[in-house]
Amino acid sequence: MIISHQFQTVFLHIPKNAGTTLRAVMRNADPECKRSWGYSFLPRHYRFGDSAHLPLVDLAPDMIRHVHNYECFAILRDPLERFLSAVQEHFRQHKYRKPRSPGQLLDEIDSIRIRYDPAYIHFIPQHFFTHIGKRQVVKSLFRMDDPDMEDKIMAFLSDRGLPVEGIALQRHNMSNGKKLEPGDDFDMERFYQLYKRDFDLFGFEPPVDPKNFEIDADALTDLDRPVDFSSFDRVHFLNTKFERMK
Repeated sequence: MIISHQFQTVFLHIPKNAGTTLRAVMRNADPECKRSWGYSFLPRHYRFGDSAHLPLVDLAPDMIRHVHNYECFAILRDPLERFLSAVQEHFRQHKYRKPRSPGQLLDEIDSIRIRYDPAYIHFIPQHFFTHIGKRQVVKSLFRMDDPDMEDKIMAFLSDRGLPVEGIALQRHNMSNGKKLEPGDDFDMERFYQLYKRDFDLFGFEPPVDPKNFEIDADALTDLDRPVDFSSFDRVHFLNTKFERMK
């Protein structure tokens, strides 16, 4: 997340959605802008979090106030394309792990883990950064599959008064042109179950026929289950061990 108080503009950084690129643009346009960065313990929630990629409901009161009062925008990406990019990012960051296929990594996660375990922050569904419940909080959304996305974002920032003329969008965190494929062991229905709300809210083409898809009622109530945070007392990620503050 990055905030320009001077131009009253907030960028909500959804992981794996060109966030590094946009943060660089905003910092060039407003060197005084405030950015959140780094993994840390979140006293309000009594767990670890990634300050750069905090869902709306995890934001501190002063930050969520800026989201409501300033012009706020975010970038969306096709959920499957984003998931595959997140797999590459996960093993790039967690070099101590033996790489696994997208299907194998999909087997590791559920809606609890991708919501609360900071080691899997890149897999959290996009709507957690744009909506609170059923209410869309971030009004200005741009899509990476829009060929005019870059021009639209720069026009948006220019309209907000940010001096972006002459600033080029330089892509970061690219995977050397290597595009990961789902693979034969990838359970597309399970993937769709986890990210169904992103497909429904943002209009991306579902990877399965929704008419033939049977909803797993238990999966829909995952986020209502009590969470045992004791498993997060010690979180090993990014080659660093963090211990919970007492």
